[in-house]
Amino acid sequence: VGTGYQGDLREVADAVGNRPMLLVTDHAGALDEGSAVNFLVVDRRVRFEVSLAATHRAGLKVSSQLLAVASHVRGAGMPLRPCAPPWTLAVGAEHGCRVRMAAR
Repeated sequence: VGTGYQGDLREVADAVGNRPMLLVTDHAGALDEGSAVNFLVVDRRVRFEVSLAATHRAGLKVSSQLLAVASHVRGAGMPLRPCAPPWTLAVGAEHGCRVRMAAR
């Protein structure tokens, strides 16, 4: 959904519902409106942020490698499903795997 979209992004997110569809945007605050991946220009460079709640709601998995290079990951403290080796970290069965965050 590009910046030229004149409608309400929340309506688009609601229409997508729980279907396995990745909602991608490119404007500030889009994660608050239901976007899963949002591209931003920071210091003349394209960066992206991810909402784990939105991807989880859509039933999508985001690789730890992609999350590691995101400028911001929202919901990184939420419980995740257990990861398969070699990404499994011992943090307790109830917490699943840990996500490594890139400091930017």
